[in-house]
Amino acid sequence: MSAFDIISTLNIIINLGLDIKARFESLNQASEEINLLNTKLRLLCKLFEDRGNDDIITTHLSEIAMIVDIVQSIAQSYTTCAKALGVEIPATNTAATKPEARGKKY
Repeated sequence: MSAFDIISTLNIIINLGLDIKARFESLNQASEEINLLNTKLRLLCKLFEDRGNDDIITTHLSEIAMIVDIVQSIAQSYTTCAKALGVEIPATNTAATKPEARGKKY
């Protein structure tokens, strides 16, 4: 899994989260919790986007592996939630389908 793939996956999850948040707002439910999660995901995305963090990422590969599992779990939860709310889920290539992008695997 590459940094680009992680960024791509995070961006998909963030956008899906925004759609879910909008749907929750229309139902007056849980929108603040989704907003907080999206904010944290954006911060994580920025960590991977900043090429100056490559040394930090390389040094902490075992922690990155755990983050990837957490991100995949969030993606599954968002997908389930989106389906239940009737939110359209984008079909894209994510971290699991393109492990060699940008030449870095995690």
